[in-house]
Amino acid sequence: MEKTRDTLGDYKSFLAVLVFNVLLFGQAVDKYVEQLGDLPTVRSQFASRLEGQLTRLTCTFEPGEPCSWGNLPGNSLLWKRIRFKEPLPTRSQMKTVTSKSEMPEGAFAVVGSETPSADDETRLSVLAATIPCQNGPGKLKFNHWTNTASNGLEVCIVPIDSSYEKKCVGSVRRTSPNPIRFTVPAPKTYGPFQIRLEATGFRLPGFVAIDDISYQADLCKWEQRKPRPHAISKPGSLQASCTQLLNCDFEEGTSCFYDVKASSTGQWNVGSGRTGNRLTGVHLDGSGNARGYYAVVGRDYLSMDSDQSSRQAIYILQSPEVTIRRQVRLFYDFYIRSAGPELKVCINDMKTCPKTHYLRGYSADNDGWRRRESIILNPTTRRVLFVVSNLPANMYVALDNLAAEASHDSC
Repeated sequence: MEKTRDTLGDYKSFLAVLVFNVLLFGQAVDKYVEQLGDLPTVRSQFASRLEGQLTRLTCTFEPGEPCSWGNLPGNSLLWKRIRFKEPLPTRSQMKTVTSKSEMPEGAFAVVGSETPSADDETRLSVLAATIPCQNGPGKLKFNHWTNTASNGLEVCIVPIDSSYEKKCVGSVRRTSPNPIRFTVPAPKTYGPFQIRLEATGFRLPGFVAIDDISYQADLCKWEQRKPRPHAISKPGSLQASCTQLLNCDFEEGTSCFYDVKASSTGQWNVGSGRTGNRLTGVHLDGSGNARGYYAVVGRDYLSMDSDQSSRQAIYILQSPEVTIRRQVRLFYDFYIRSAGPELKVCINDMKTCPKTHYLRGYSADNDGWRRRESIILNPTTRRVLFVVSNLPANMYVALDNLAAEASHDSC
């Protein structure tokens, strides 16, 4: 009985050490662990020279070691570098807490939450590395520990120029045996991309630890960026009726006649399937089709300046100029699943916006879409603008099924 109490005491002590003394920034370091600081922030820049690039993609997180893996800008929880002090936790303690008896050797990376929060499910922390470009598939390997099944870890690839084309290649369970291995395909869009380990679902006390990460691939040198797909409007004559000009379901992979670059600070894109992370991202189009298309804004990374600058960005999807003789009703579906972003529907300019949408104040379907919203367009209407603002990282706004209902002589 005394041995059982000791084991339980060791478990609680070890867990408290790892979560409260390691993850609480600024608190005193316990005798069991040494804090070695936050991992650096990974930017979208990549090495112009390939020498040593693969070496930096192999990382044990020891201080002073060249390492390409770090925090993605905008992480709500930061990955930190730590190591255990002597005496080390026992294999029994490790297995009790993480289901795995092996321990990290030396320094390792860890992220976690220290206090309960209503936003636990939407917390996202990304360990990332930038790849200049790659021929064929690559091989990713790392060791992984977590103390609870609610802490998910997903491995995704994201082209630098097309974040809405994120593709996740698999996930890691608490009981997945080390080392974890994944095959990472090169993105369809040739050029630089990021490999991201996305940790989610934190609970108190909750953590995810990574060590001995390596990536092997045939890297290549990226010389020139290609234009982003889906960024141009569908070609065609603008000598069309107002319904033809205003209608768009995005199913051709274009924005029809709408201008996605009407704002100098942000651009709409046309997405398909899942855009963004699995918690706040878009999973279906407005018609409930998992492979359908829709217009979307949002990022699962910060701008290069800061989250504040990204919140100040304005995204405008603007219709072409139309002629309306009699009243027309324009229907649309929109997606907002996070508190913060604002969608305005404006007429002619940003001063006249009859509709403003937030997460609060409206009832959406379970998939996050609000369907068959509408505005009235009068003969004074020359164009329609869909304006999104206050959009930090990991939040998304989408539009679909723009459809004008009008009598035969309305335009």
